[in-house]
Amino acid sequence: MAARNNSISLPPNHTYLGQAKWGIIPVSIVVAILLVAVSDLLLYKRTKFGRYTIALGANRRAAIHAGIPVNRYKVYTYMFSGFMAAVAGLLHLGKLDTFSAFHAEGYLLPTIAAVVIGGTALHGGLGRIWGSLAGALFITMVINGLVVAGLSYFWQQVVLGMLIILAVAVYTVTGLRRSPGTGKGP
Repeated sequence: MAARNNSISLPPNHTYLGQAKWGIIPVSIVVAILLVAVSDLLLYKRTKFGRYTIALGANRRAAIHAGIPVNRYKVYTYMFSGFMAAVAGLLHLGKLDTFSAFHAEGYLLPTIAAVVIGGTALHGGLGRIWGSLAGALFITMVINGLVVAGLSYFWQQVVLGMLIILAVAVYTVTGLRRSPGTGKGP
């Protein structure tokens, strides 16, 4: 008995974000750069949402004492995160021209590695969007190199885990991670 193919091809308007190009530039790259720029403006250019979100991530108790409506901004932050995840899902859906609940199953460790290597503190309150983008580009190059080298998926995950440990160790030992504008570490 032949195996059933559970994937279905999507209409062209659903795959536009993932497969279309403007000249030689993929639309997905343009969308991603626009979202990174808007996120940077929203979080780091002195907006109320950005200040409150960073304060909430840095120290929840201090944010409460400062009069920040913590629960409300926690919900706003989850809404923003959910919106970004939905856009990423649409880009991924358009690129693959099919869908499954398990398509992005292996993306958690590379995502964490990209953010940590980009300079974001795991405990919150420190980090930049552009650093995370640089970390994502670095991790993508590392993963592509490991695939070309013929390493199995297991060893790729081991290398990514070691990169996370190395990045955290370097930031901890050298004190490279600084609070924006203060010159002081965490």
